[in-house]
Amino acid sequence: MKHFAKVIGTCALAATLCIAGVGCGEPEDPNAPVTIDFWYGYTGAVDTANKALVDEFNETVGKEKNITVVATPQPSVTDTANQLSTAIQGGTQPDVVALDTAYLYRFLEDGALESLDGFAEADKDTYDLDDFYEGFMRDAYYDGELYSVPFLKSTPVLYVNKDLLTQAGLTTDDLATWDGFFDACSTVHTETGMLGTISFTWMWLYNSIMLSYGTSVFNDEMTKTNIASDASKHIINNYLDLKEEGAASLIVSENHLTTIVGGFTQKKMCMFFYSTGGLTTIQSYAQKAGIELAVCPMPKGTQQATVSGGANLVVPVGNSNREKSAAWEFIKFMTSKENTIELSTATGYLPTRESATSDAVMTEFYSKNPAFKVAADQLPYVKGKTVPDGEASNSVLDALDAIWVSGADVDTTLADAAKKVEDLLK
Repeated sequence: MKHFAKVIGTCALAATLCIAGVGCGEPEDPNAPVTIDFWYGYTGAVDTANKALVDEFNETVGKEKNITVVATPQPSVTDTANQLSTAIQGGTQPDVVALDTAYLYRFLEDGALESLDGFAEADKDTYDLDDFYEGFMRDAYYDGELYSVPFLKSTPVLYVNKDLLTQAGLTTDDLATWDGFFDACSTVHTETGMLGTISFTWMWLYNSIMLSYGTSVFNDEMTKTNIASDASKHIINNYLDLKEEGAASLIVSENHLTTIVGGFTQKKMCMFFYSTGGLTTIQSYAQKAGIELAVCPMPKGTQQATVSGGANLVVPVGNSNREKSAAWEFIKFMTSKENTIELSTATGYLPTRESATSDAVMTEFYSKNPAFKVAADQLPYVKGKTVPDGEASNSVLDALDAIWVSGADVDTTLADAAKKVEDLLK
């Protein structure tokens, strides 16, 4: 995405001219009325919650500081990233974006996001960055500077048809480890004739499993891949064994949710991994289908570990100082303790602040809704950074598709993929 270079170059030139006093007009009024645009790629409960908080901001902080926020939902998180690229190129970028962390690094590498260091430093006495969970902050920094703030965050969890599990003579305790999970899928198929699981080629889930075995898809420096490692082969071969015996269906990512939800609600499949951000929706599906739903943490390999995902709030380059300062005020509001509680209880996404998790409101909510607490209890085990979207990641997914879906040889396909990926990473 080198096309950002032209945008950044233009912005840098404008900044240089302003410093020199050329073509800048009168200095900006820091209190002038301003309207800012907030983009996010979520529908349903998240869209409703976001719009309610935008209205609250406009009636409180916004009214006090002459800031009006306009909520502009996009069709999906992918559409949000793609539309942001187009908007920056055309100079029509929004002011605040909830950007999925899988797409974050492409914008960071091209200098398309504003550093938030200066804002955070100025407000360090009233805005506590140390209160955010450490695992969520790994994606917030780039080259030692703050470029984003955790917003709608999630981990994968295991959704289980408890009725089928019981029919197979098992309990959720049998799902505590990956070996237990694989064995349980086989037992469910043997005892009930149904699928143990449906899974698709999903980088987020695959990296989570890799982390639980003490490794990851890529190293921290993004210079090497571990896809051909013994741990990777162990994971892949376990899934292939399930597929061969008819206990698992391994599918491509296209339309995966329709296939998975269909299998689950029709009671043809026992369990599947998905984001905790989908909890309220999946609970609704299960209730309508008459399924007793259990939500379980990610299984343990050689260690307890998982990934985090979801969106961070960012400020694109190219806007005025007044718009940027207004954007920061809005970011502070949306990521306060009170509002992370509001968003978490309304959507199933995780509270991003430790103080929110321990707050009496959240504690009471968890006592009444224990399924929501499962992902929160995983937060101390969040490891690694988000695997960025891009050609290297797509090559890994292509290899997994070739093996899981098309039956390609494991060793040869992984070795070839590892070489291709590392050439791309050079």
